[in-house]
Amino acid sequence: MIITVVVLIAAGLTAWFVFPPKHRILTSGPTAASTAYGQRASAALVAKAAVSFDDVSITPAPAWMAVRQDNGSVILNNDDDTANMLVVVQQSSARNVTQLLPGFIQSATKSLTNVAIEKASNPKQLVSLHFQQEQFARFTGDLSTHQGTSPLYGIAVALLNTSTGEAALIDLFTTGSDLRDSVWPDAETMIGSML
Repeated sequence: MIITVVVLIAAGLTAWFVFPPKHRILTSGPTAASTAYGQRASAALVAKAAVSFDDVSITPAPAWMAVRQDNGSVILNNDDDTANMLVVVQQSSARNVTQLLPGFIQSATKSLTNVAIEKASNPKQLVSLHFQQEQFARFTGDLSTHQGTSPLYGIAVALLNTSTGEAALIDLFTTGSDLRDSVWPDAETMIGSML
């Protein structure tokens, strides 16, 4: 489970910096944006439709779109390419979100150097069909690519269904702390659509 999350996060981060998407215009043929993260996103995804993970779905906020969907994960970008959000839905053996978040943060920051993690929020109890607990923590770090080193500012969020063990792991990241704070309301809207 952790290896899968690490690989997805590393691939998403690397692809975001090495091949920044430019998906301003919807076309019928493949574009650099629709293939930047691998297989071309379907027209429905580029058109900002909800993305389903079995019984859970996420609806992109205005000015956001899904650019890649794999089995149990999706990468969303905002329209001006300043923020990226990876969402992974999977089973977990954790029965408390405080058990889930530290491992996820470690996975989310594994490919970074000079990592600083802020104190995690208090666990929040949710009234939801899908998830009963939420917790998040902000982090910063440096991402090294063949083009150099870039600072990365992120928020790792964990949602947990305490009865079934279903977990949603969300990694919002940008290249500026002000950007992170300005796109957080959009992230909260998308996370809310999963509840």
